[in-house]
Amino acid sequence: MNMKKAGFYIWMLITALFVISCSDDDDDNSDEVWKLKNEQAFDEIANNPEYTELKSLTNAASLYYKVLKSGEAGGDTPTSSDRAQVYYKGTFVVTDEDKGITKGDVFKSRFFDDGEPYNVAMNSGVANYNEKSNPYGYKVEITGWLDALQYMVVGDKWEVWLPYQLAYGETASNSIPAYSTLCFEIELMKVIYIDDMTD
Repeated sequence: MNMKKAGFYIWMLITALFVISCSDDDDDNSDEVWKLKNEQAFDEIANNPEYTELKSLTNAASLYYKVLKSGEAGGDTPTSSDRAQVYYKGTFVVTDEDKGITKGDVFKSRFFDDGEPYNVAMNSGVANYNEKSNPYGYKVEITGWLDALQYMVVGDKWEVWLPYQLAYGETASNSIPAYSTLCFEIELMKVIYIDDMTD
């Protein structure tokens, strides 16, 4: 290989590395901007007197909620060993053109009109406990969901704001970017106790 060709290949390699490096920096910057926007949105809710702070049972962070509808006082409440059935809607709380996300976009939902409620297991041990009683499948949800549900009674409907630490964390999950603050409307429809899982 002559020196001219070698020099050309070295120049191409350096250019490629520079482009990749700039691209990585842009991605890092985009994630930092997204994280900052989401943290600011969460801080606004944390300072809004309409919302109540609820410390996570894991002590990882706090969530904030507002009661939209109240169930009957003294009604059933799920514990860590139960299952629950809910209707819900999850939305993004900020707009980011680079990510193609607009504040209020719904990323996941199960409404009353959809038929059967969404089935939630409060821990992995009861998710598939006695599979005959689990025809629809029960999913273990994100930490913030489980925290909120253990303070709700059947009939309650809450608006719940979760910081990324109680949601999907520092890793993207499907359409949800890393470091996302998320807002959920959650309506608790039924609690299924472990004794009812043996049928």
